[in-house]
Amino acid sequence: MAHEGNVITELVTDHREVEGIFGRIEALPPGDKDRKVYADQATMELVRHSVAEEEYLYPAVRQYFPMGTPWPTRRSTTIPRPSRS
Repeated sequence: MAHEGNVITELVTDHREVEGIFGRIEALPPGDKDRKVYADQATMELVRHSVAEEEYLYPAVRQYFPMGTPWPTRRSTTIPRPSRS
């Protein structure tokens, strides 16, 4: 992950990197020893990524979207107004 100091930029970069790893796995023939290497790399990246989301992203978002408030998604056509309490 490129450490630029912006958690959103870093998380988006992580997504792209993991997508690239999956692309390399898919490009290899079944049984190729490098598939395991890439799968292990993807696992490590996803674990690290999940920790970053839990530690930095979710707490920041929860300030504006308390538990139970629906979070916006890519498919949302409307974004709920966050509470400012």
